[in-house]
Amino acid sequence: MIDVMNGLAVHAVRGERKAYKPLESIVSKSTDPVEVASIFSSIGFNYIYVADLDAIIHRMPSWSLYSKLKSVVRYLMLDNGARSYRDCMKLLDLGIDYVVIGS
Repeated sequence: MIDVMNGLAVHAVRGERKAYKPLESIVSKSTDPVEVASIFSSIGFNYIYVADLDAIIHRMPSWSLYSKLKSVVRYLMLDNGARSYRDCMKLLDLGIDYVVIGS
């Protein structure tokens, strides 16, 4: 799972978004979500789950990020706070493999 906030991969802390800090990981020194996803993909992870917290909170999807992520992973599961059938179809049209719907 990669949580993205303000364009960076972040370390989520019990849903306390104000406490989220840029990702620090032994797997990747980068906070670039595309680079992090690429590393996970290169070590054998076929399914990558990404939560776009900016889209979920502020309803500002990062369309260019989604395309970049899809270009480096085999299967992309994306939670961007999709709120309608139309939102889901737009993501599927971009090539997103799985749209995550929260309730």
